[in-house]
Amino acid sequence: PAGAFYAFVKVPERLGMTATQFKDAAKARKVLIVPGCAFSPRDTHFRLSYATDPARLGEGVAILRDLLTGK
Repeated sequence: PAGAFYAFVKVPERLGMTATQFKDAAKARKVLIVPGCAFSPRDTHFRLSYATDPARLGEGVAILRDLLTGK
């Protein structure tokens, strides 16, 4: 109740994709995230868990950063 090991991140509108589409792009790069439509009717955010070892988390964050910046 005092906290969680998840982040709920909005997919930037400039990317022109839903959270489900963003999930598919992340999955293609071996990063698993859950689109927000699993939790609400909106498909604009995604949930990611950061409960993993720091090295693996760094790899995943780097991939997500590239996707979020359009690389």
